[in-house]
Parts: sequence; C-alpha cells; structure tokens
Amino acid sequence: MVQVGITLTGQLDQHRLRRAVEILLERHPNLAARFITEGLDEPVQIIPANPIAQWRYAEFAAAEQHDVERLCAAERQAVTDLTNNGP
Repeated sequence: MVQVGITLTGQLDQHRLRRAVEILLERHPNLAARFITEGLDEPVQIIPANPIAQWRYAEFAAAEQHDVERLCAAERQAVTDLTNNGP
C-alpha cells in the first residue's frame, strides 16, 4: 500500500472532495475490497455492491506537523486490516 499526502492552499470544498471519492468507489468498487479469512482454509475477497467511503476530515496548521505524522501513521495501520470496513 502507498500513502499519499498532498498540501492544498486556498479553500477546500470538503463536500465536493468527498463526493468525488464516492463517485470513484461507485465506478471502481474493487477499491473497497475486503478479505474474509475466519473459518476458511483460504482468504476470500469481498467486493461490496454499494461501497461506502469511510471519511474523516482533519485540518492542521503547518506548525502541527507532528500531529499530521501521527494521524498518517494511524491511518496506515488502520488500512492494513483488510478484514474490516477500513478507517
């Protein structure tokens, strides 16, 4: 997995950004794939019919870089568990 960070300047319309992510998942539901392993000999991939984007909005000032790094580390850890619904 790859985590990408971007820095934006100016106003961000978080609702439009979230809708763009929702459209992306509607077009490419495999991006929301999960794997079930419990009680099985081999993992089974599950692709939800109606994937839901797990969403959290966080705003940081430039002086709070350690908070950004901490959040990024937590997000990386959360998405490595592909048996749940994600972060």
